[in-house]
Amino acid sequence: MENIEEKLTENETEKTDISIEIKDIPEEENLDKSIQSGKPKKQRTQKQIEAFEKARKTRAENIKKRKEETEKNKKQKVAGFFAKPFKRGN
Repeated sequence: MENIEEKLTENETEKTDISIEIKDIPEEENLDKSIQSGKPKKQRTQKQIEAFEKARKTRAENIKKRKEETEKNKKQKVAGFFAKPFKRGN
């Protein structure tokens, strides 16, 4: 019994001896410089900008149409729910 108690006390002391080292965190200035050192972005042409605007408009229209269709389908399903129930057998 004494052996078990001795081992338990040894294990407890071993666990408490753990030390943590904290390293210095680099300053934000150094991080900003490393991010900005990359190659600058290429400017978009006028045609690219126009195509992007056109795509955005058509996407908005398609979303609007899809939303209207789902609302219409929901109304039809609700109307169908209140219709006469389907009789089985006869």
